[in-house]
Order: sequence, then structure tokens, then C-alpha cells
Amino acid sequence: MNIIEHIRKESIQSVFAMGKFSNSWPAWRPLIIDQLNISNPSTIFDLGDNLSSIFKSTASGRDQSDVSGGGYSWEGLVCWYLNLCLIGTRTVVIKSLKSLVPNPISDAIT
Repeated sequence: MNIIEHIRKESIQSVFAMGKFSNSWPAWRPLIIDQLNISNPSTIFDLGDNLSSIFKSTASGRDQSDVSGGGYSWEGLVCWYLNLCLIGTRTVVIKSLKSLVPNPISDAIT
């Protein structure tokens, strides 16, 4: 595994470590699988058109903790999806986690 794919793996593992995301994944997974067709790889890109409805399948209340948790879950789902689309490229989507950003880059953008 090259360094890019290693960072991608770490990024995805950090997304699945989020409680709200990992709690929602069992509901999202079958909906995602229903959208994919192994013999037609373009369905991976088409999945992006349906992420919002997949996400809404686990929508809960509108109090502040639900909204905040929903935001983190949405960010995680988008991060997961974009990394799926970017496998094999030199681009990795990282949910805002300081441990995944090298210090020189963090210092440069701070």
C-alpha cells in the first residue's frame, strides 16, 4: 500500500470512529449497495446524486445536538464518498483531523 492509500485508509477509519456516523452506517449501507452496480463502475459516481436522500433516511430531531451530530455525519458520509471516488489518485479527502495533516502543512495554513 502506498502512502496516499495509507492516508486514505486512516481518513476513512477516523470517519467510522465517529459515533453518529458508525451508528448510521448500518442503515446507509444497504441503501448504498442498492445504488451500485458492479458491472457498471459509473454507478459509483452516480451515487453522489443520491447521498442526500440516503443521509436523510436516518434524520432525527432538530434540537442542537441532533443538528450538530447530523452535520458531523453528513461530513463523514461525503468524506467517505469522495475518497471512494478518488481511489487510485493522489488526492485524499480528510475530515478535519489534525492528526492526519502533516505539521508543515498545518503550520503553513494556520
